[in-house]
Amino acid sequence: MKKQPKILVLTTTFPRWRGDTDPPFVFELCRRLAKDFDIIVLAPHFPGSPSEESMGGLRVVRFRYFFEPWEKLAYGSGGGILARIRINPFWGLLIPFLVAGQMLVTIRLLRRERFDLIHAHWLVPQALTVIIARALSGRDIPLLATAHGGDLYGLRGRLMDRLRGFVLSKTAAVTVVSRAMAEDLVRAGAPREKVRVIPMGTDLSDMFCPGDVERDPRQVLFVGRLVEKKDAVT
Repeated sequence: MKKQPKILVLTTTFPRWRGDTDPPFVFELCRRLAKDFDIIVLAPHFPGSPSEESMGGLRVVRFRYFFEPWEKLAYGSGGGILARIRINPFWGLLIPFLVAGQMLVTIRLLRRERFDLIHAHWLVPQALTVIIARALSGRDIPLLATAHGGDLYGLRGRLMDRLRGFVLSKTAAVTVVSRAMAEDLVRAGAPREKVRVIPMGTDLSDMFCPGDVERDPRQVLFVGRLVEKKDAVT
């Protein structure tokens, strides 16, 4: 049997358990790729979730980064890490611990496993973590980064612009979820030939099945979290 290429996926958004209501888009992407690739997903730990398990044909590793009752930075309502910090700045104190925890486990995995590709969801901190971990582990593995928006629009300032530019210079390719983001990423310094628009997929078989119903051409269906940054809250 031909050995499948092995991919390490880094993300801070991933189901904590089967049937979780947190956004599953990274899980769904990986699950569909699992028939052709051997995929290990590295995501933050959450109180009560297993540190390692098999989910949807994926090996899922959840890294520890603080005392378990406080390992909630990456999960919950409101729209992710940045939204949680805006609601309660206390959560920002956990950022260095989360990055360090992710870094240590990434280095450990790179030293133990032989990966053909690393896919980092979000330029900061995941792609930056990979770049540093590659250098410290001595593993020169191609890096694919995906920007989802918060890492492009939510992190402002000259330092963050330089950090993004550094990350973009170290990636083999970058994907974004919209054409508007692709143009903004090019303006931020990404070579146009590196950038590809690949929207996150939607399950039209089991989850969103319109069926044979009468449709109003003046109505638009929005599917997503009800968070302010999507202009979905009135």
